[in-house]
Amino acid sequence: MGRRRRRAGPPRPPLHVTDTEVEHVPEPMERHDEPPACRYCGAAFAGVRIEGAYCCAGCAVAAGVLDAAKLAGRAAGEATSCPVGDGGGGVDPSIYDDPAVVARYAVPLGDGAHRVHLSLAPLRCASCVWVLERLPTLVPGVTDARVRWHPAGVTVTYRAPATLGAVVAALVRLGYPPRPVEEEAEDEARRLRRAELARIGIAGACAGNAMMLAAALYLGDGFGMDAAVRDVLRTFSAAVGWVAIFGPGREFLRGALAALRTRTPHMDLPVALGLLVGAAAGTWNVVRGSGEIFFDTLSVLVFLLLVGRSLQAWQQRRALDAVRVLRHLVPDACLRFEKGRWVQVATAALRPRDRIRVEPEGVVPADGTVVEGSGAVDEAILTGESEAVAVARGSVVYAGTINAGGPLVIEVEKVGDDTRLGRLGTLVERAASSRARLVQVADRIGGAFVVAVVTLAAITMGLWWTTSPEAGVEHAVALLIVACPCALGLATPLAVAAAGAAGAKAGIYVRDADAFEALRRPRTVLLDKTGTLTFARPQVAEYLGDPGVRERAAALERGVPHPVARAIAAAGKGAHDVEAVHAERGARGVYGRVDGRDVAVGAMDFLAARGVRLDGPLAAAWAEHTARGDSAVGVAEDGRLAGLFVLEAGVRPGAAELVRDLSARGAEVAIVSGDAPEVARAVGRRVGVVPARCHGGVTPEGKLAFVRRARRPVVVLGDGVNDAAALSAADAGIAVGGSAEVALRSAAIFLDRNGIAPVRAAVGLADATWRVVRRNVLLSLAYNAVAVALAMSGRIGPLAAAVLMPASSMTVIASTLWTLGRWRP
Repeated sequence: MGRRRRRAGPPRPPLHVTDTEVEHVPEPMERHDEPPACRYCGAAFAGVRIEGAYCCAGCAVAAGVLDAAKLAGRAAGEATSCPVGDGGGGVDPSIYDDPAVVARYAVPLGDGAHRVHLSLAPLRCASCVWVLERLPTLVPGVTDARVRWHPAGVTVTYRAPATLGAVVAALVRLGYPPRPVEEEAEDEARRLRRAELARIGIAGACAGNAMMLAAALYLGDGFGMDAAVRDVLRTFSAAVGWVAIFGPGREFLRGALAALRTRTPHMDLPVALGLLVGAAAGTWNVVRGSGEIFFDTLSVLVFLLLVGRSLQAWQQRRALDAVRVLRHLVPDACLRFEKGRWVQVATAALRPRDRIRVEPEGVVPADGTVVEGSGAVDEAILTGESEAVAVARGSVVYAGTINAGGPLVIEVEKVGDDTRLGRLGTLVERAASSRARLVQVADRIGGAFVVAVVTLAAITMGLWWTTSPEAGVEHAVALLIVACPCALGLATPLAVAAAGAAGAKAGIYVRDADAFEALRRPRTVLLDKTGTLTFARPQVAEYLGDPGVRERAAALERGVPHPVARAIAAAGKGAHDVEAVHAERGARGVYGRVDGRDVAVGAMDFLAARGVRLDGPLAAAWAEHTARGDSAVGVAEDGRLAGLFVLEAGVRPGAAELVRDLSARGAEVAIVSGDAPEVARAVGRRVGVVPARCHGGVTPEGKLAFVRRARRPVVVLGDGVNDAAALSAADAGIAVGGSAEVALRSAAIFLDRNGIAPVRAAVGLADATWRVVRRNVLLSLAYNAVAVALAMSGRIGPLAAAVLMPASSMTVIASTLWTLGRWRP
């Protein structure tokens, strides 16, 4: 192999418009002519300028179309139609016309029409939407284009002569390279989300109107109000309250009814009881023209509970995207050998026994066996190993891994969901769905609370009935109102929401609040090594030999696409004359001439195969480091061993303290890594994990098996796709900063910062959250105990009960904000 050359990207295709449009060729613009904001929409620039004048392709194209149509009065200055991006990354849009691709992504609507969902990069402004909605005028056969702002995408309906490939090509030319996504249940999911937002909106409107009516009534009580006006306002308030309860609040009533039918009471029961009793008492007071009506409090309660549930549902929806993320790890297109030549085809069109070619730095699209070529494959996405794995003819490679060496020809064996990556996605999905939901503290006492309140209300009515029936009803209603379980219903969701907000400020994102309970008192903690306890990429820990040899080795490795090569290259800074580089790149080593010397850098067997004598002090040191579990790479000059690089994925600061803290909580801490067992034990010695609990060479399936065998609750820390199934199956899965996206979606907690400190902060947040949950529940129960005693003894009536009812909720809110509102890591 000769000198390394930078490969140029594909040329950007020109914008194609219909005959009624005009293709614009932008004129060069001088630097001093660049405006401070987009010439079309006026938005401030936030990154790359398109032709120096526009913030995005949408504005550029919109301005060009308006200018061509003699409507450029809206745009001040020259308009262009220059696309952005890489023109689709060199993928031929015609591959999307393959029947297998159309069958996977396009939904037949009958009469030759199809509908397809296309994912886009984030849209910048309204001009992007305007341009995308012009697809029916740009592509004959496209009948409809509906744009989604977030997540960015467009749903296109088309029929002949339009094709899926033509739609993709048009979007690429407009500067919006798309990616088709499977529709599956997207329409239904969006419908449910819209219904959820509608319920929240109606509940918010009811709460706002009820509060305004309540304010008017309170002012009327203080300053005087005509009785007829007062009755009208009270009637309106009752109407608004009933709309809130039986409209958006009906899901609480349905939940309570289902709980009664199945005899499994949960928090919907006390919430529904509070809503119905308060509404009944309020309606009775409206009818009789006196007494408190409570509908403002009930409407606000419905609104707040719906908002809290919506946030929890949103977090759950993110977890369900894991499989989709896994599918996106493989490329849309690849090179397949057909009729004596390499042809670009859609990955979805691959079949077993096809032969495909994967270029250097390319992603392997399917599981298969190497039939031509040799080099290395970076399997970190699957195995978590920090070093690429050598491959040659006969080696098995997996979809989603990266070719870190020369070109490879692979015979396909498994595609799509049958690949190891696809099966891993299935494991993630199953683990997520099979995990038992931890019972919330408030749920555990909700049923007993409901039974106790109803029983005490009946006893109160019976005791006071002997005095007078009116007194019995009045005191029973007072008890039911003052003991309204609003505070109990808010205690846990409010604490969880506050913890989520506090954590987000510190880079701790919580998907499943149940993880807090496991994180507080774990019985087993499984730690991934690479990227979690150690840094993700190897670093040179020690160099033995002549400094000049080190500089020449670094020069030789510079630009070689391999983690070890990058680490060695970073060890040198000087400029050297590098020529005639030959490499088993990323695999066993590299050799060439540097400053007129023959230099080889690589593994022991690589150097031995090149005739290098492996003796002397450096060879002895190499053997010693290998026995200790260290990674080492030798450097040979002119046939002799002249240098040795000792590599390590450096242990993160604070890792030993984390292990010590978790052990102090009674947890058994173990390392479960894809790296070699010796390396796992070496890291274990440095962080304080006993050798018996340091496990190396563990596959993703093996990590899942460890979780299933471990004592519960189990906490897992990881950062890669290989950790995803274990993260999802654990009681508390924590994805650390820099994690693969599927790991983020599978984990209950995501830390967006690298290092050990955020992990310890997450443990502290879990402690604080559960302190607040317990305190809130205890405060609520203590309040209700005192209030019930006052109501049963006749010390308070319904009016006083209505005044006291919000007190418990306010106490819970104050308790939560006092701790979590001020929490800092």
